[in-house]
Amino acid sequence: LIESAKFEHNSPEIICPKKSTHEKAQANLNLCLTENHLAYQNAVITDFYKCVKKTTQFPITPSSLFEIYNLESGFKPHLVNRGGAGMAQLTSIFIRDIHQENRGRPLLENIMSSKDPDCEVAKRIIHKDIKNTPNLISDICSFAEYGEGFERNILYSMLGLATIWEKDISTVLTDYTNRYPNHPKLAE
Repeated sequence: LIESAKFEHNSPEIICPKKSTHEKAQANLNLCLTENHLAYQNAVITDFYKCVKKTTQFPITPSSLFEIYNLESGFKPHLVNRGGAGMAQLTSIFIRDIHQENRGRPLLENIMSSKDPDCEVAKRIIHKDIKNTPNLISDICSFAEYGEGFERNILYSMLGLATIWEKDISTVLTDYTNRYPNHPKLAE
């Protein structure tokens, strides 16, 4: 994590709170991440991973999440560009997918009804977001600033991946295994 965080990106980073649009909020900073920042990131990722794993069919491993966050941002939570924002480089389409009734909304509701202590912070974020869906374009800091913005970014990245798994990939794999149950490469 420390080595990944040292990598300088060409994409700009922001300091929040700032103006609400990408153009006004950007500054090319290459912010330095301390060991305290990385410990915080680790705690957030760990807690949300436990919560999402318990409340969904989330198939992603912690090592795969490491690869995703490393590729997307090098663990720099303030990284923004026209294609995405924050450590997971979330996009508006990805965020909207999580809030759609027939897509990610049931996953949000699963977490909201969870009694698991690992889901408490996630529940607070979701409770706010169900009432007023955050908008990446009008409030980029809600996905890129330390605290709730960073936490929302990590939570939404996992919920988005879980949505894609449950609504897209899993159904295709189930159909395939039902049609070809004896295929020699099925385990692969």
